[in-house]
Amino acid sequence: MSQAPLQEGVFYAILATSQTKVMKCEVKLYVAGKVFTEEVYAKDYQEAREVALARNPNAKVIGVNASFK
Repeated sequence: MSQAPLQEGVFYAILATSQTKVMKCEVKLYVAGKVFTEEVYAKDYQEAREVALARNPNAKVIGVNASFK
């Protein structure tokens, strides 16, 4: 089944409605006696945890805070 190509105006309307807010978060992680901070961009705190753990799979999350720096 083939789809008809989107017109330019329709594409921009879909793009404008699908945008979500993104925040910068600092996720504190613990590995082998060391505590370090990972900065990530995410839509919420749960996604920030997931991104930080994807980057550091053997770490434990201590906390997540929004960063305004």
